[in-house]
Amino acid sequence: MTTLSLGNNKGSLLLQLLISTVIIAWLSYIVMNKYFLKPTMNKNEATALKEEGIDASRYDSLVNTSQEKIHKAAERMSSQSRQIDDLTR
Repeated sequence: MTTLSLGNNKGSLLLQLLISTVIIAWLSYIVMNKYFLKPTMNKNEATALKEEGIDASRYDSLVNTSQEKIHKAAERMSSQSRQIDDLTR
């Protein structure tokens, strides 16, 4: 007749839980990086953004390059409005 030691089973169960938790965390980290950090868009949207010089490979670069383009456009508009004001004086 074999007897099981409760101390050993508890330790191995804890080790198995820790290993499985680490594996699940690692896999979810990989999935989250691939899913959430890359913008999803169709081919036409990606082509249009690329033609405008906007980097759409990651969300942060998409936001940063879009903000730069918006600031440049705002500067051009304010410069043009100043030129119009100068012409009307």
